[in-house]
Amino acid sequence: MRLTHRSLVQTFLGASFWGISGTAAQALFQIYNFPVVSLVTIRMLLAALALMIIIRPHLPSRPFLPMIMLGIFGYAGSSLAYLEAIQYSNAATATLLQFLFLPIVAGYEALTGSLRWTLTLFLAILGTLLLIVGTNFQILVTPIGLLFGLLAAISGAYYNLGSRNYVRTYGAWWTTSWGFAIGGLVSFPLESYPYAVTCSPQPSEESQKFSS
Repeated sequence: MRLTHRSLVQTFLGASFWGISGTAAQALFQIYNFPVVSLVTIRMLLAALALMIIIRPHLPSRPFLPMIMLGIFGYAGSSLAYLEAIQYSNAATATLLQFLFLPIVAGYEALTGSLRWTLTLFLAILGTLLLIVGTNFQILVTPIGLLFGLLAAISGAYYNLGSRNYVRTYGAWWTTSWGFAIGGLVSFPLESYPYAVTCSPQPSEESQKFSS
């Protein structure tokens, strides 16, 4: 299989699994009142453990700060903000807001790269607008959900931009392994705070409706 075709297949599978996880997370939050931070910690640490066993990535080299920042504000930040947006709105709204990272990334590339990224910026904005305007999903916008959705877009843009050098140098598996490990370890202590357990909003009848 050609590299381009394999990349397209991987992108499709990743987007599909991401959508499934969003719907499952909405059920956990709004039906079972499962804490957001706990879900972030569990899935990141379990994923990191599995990757550490299978991939066995070597330790990051100095300087450590960029990788630590990426794990905290990129991997953990994007997951936490996205899941909080689901909790306070729904999976469809959170996903649409998070996809605003596409024009953010394209805009950054257009400002710092060559002119060819201008077309990328235009297509990213156009695709995002079509996704929002033409969607048949049930959209539920709340102030807190909107805030977390925008934070998910910003952290998602940082996650994509900040991981480029690591992916080029060490590969995607290495970057993902350490990103999950650092993000999971950072979010783990937050589980002990009462906020992580008691501040889940009670679901309303409207918020319990899943996107079709």
